[in-house]
Amino acid sequence: MKNTGMRRSLDFYGRIVIPKEMRVSMGFNLGDSVEYFFDNETGVVTLQKSNDVSCKICGSIEELTYFNKSFLCKECIVELKGDL
Repeated sequence: MKNTGMRRSLDFYGRIVIPKEMRVSMGFNLGDSVEYFFDNETGVVTLQKSNDVSCKICGSIEELTYFNKSFLCKECIVELKGDL
């Protein structure tokens, strides 16, 4: 993970502004949905541009199957089956 050196404070409502340089480099546009991920062990929060049609586990958009109100890719399905 790259440290940008940028810092932002939470506003009164708990919001943080994502700096323009980061939005541009991440491909975020006005109105895009953003997904948040949190790692309990490290305390790291990550952002990802939300793609409503992507694998719920890895985010892939290749070879998707719809299962239980979510999409899963073939690779993740095979990996999950191997864990059984």
